[in-house]
Amino acid sequence: MNPGFATGSSITRKRFHVQQLTASEAAVLLPQVTQLLSDSFFEQRDEGAVTELLAYNAYVSELYVRLLWRILKPGRKHVMLVATPHIVPDNGSKQVVCGVVEVTQQSADEALAKAVGCAAGAQYVLVDDMVVSPKHRRQGLGRALLGHCQHVAASLLTARAGSPVLMLLYVQKDNAAAVRLYESAGFSVEEDWIDPDWEASAYAGKAGPPRKLLMAKRCP
Repeated sequence: MNPGFATGSSITRKRFHVQQLTASEAAVLLPQVTQLLSDSFFEQRDEGAVTELLAYNAYVSELYVRLLWRILKPGRKHVMLVATPHIVPDNGSKQVVCGVVEVTQQSADEALAKAVGCAAGAQYVLVDDMVVSPKHRRQGLGRALLGHCQHVAASLLTARAGSPVLMLLYVQKDNAAAVRLYESAGFSVEEDWIDPDWEASAYAGKAGPPRKLLMAKRCP
């Protein structure tokens, strides 16, 4: 259990119920979480239908194992938040996962510390793998998930007097909708950080991965 954020605790925002995914709930909700993330992040390679299906199934299986390990790993400073509709179905059907985000406490390396203006080794919270299902977008769920991330960040990190809690996330530069969402939630682009993978590809004259931005929010 993470200090300050009770296992199984939940907060309701409008039509959605957001809670920490715990080991006891993983059997029910984690398969849906895995499917939602896989549908968002699996990269198709146009290698034929059969090969593509095998690759996708392998991706889903590996992702499920990684997510389960993160949830079960003792002492790991990691929280997975899942959102479900607030109204529970009365026809016996299962709850549907409509959003997910991961929050992890990490230490800043020298390059990151220089870019964001903190000391090397300083603790921060990384917001990662946030996905809202297409059916539930434009309903305020993304903002709600980010708001819960701030609560989790405060529970994971103990800010020193005068030192705000630092939240970071990465986003593809050309994902204008996501950038606007994060800006509306108080994040801003860290102009001194340059995506090292993109930069290395550019120097080599090769087509590399899409360029990412680093965005930060400093919470008092």
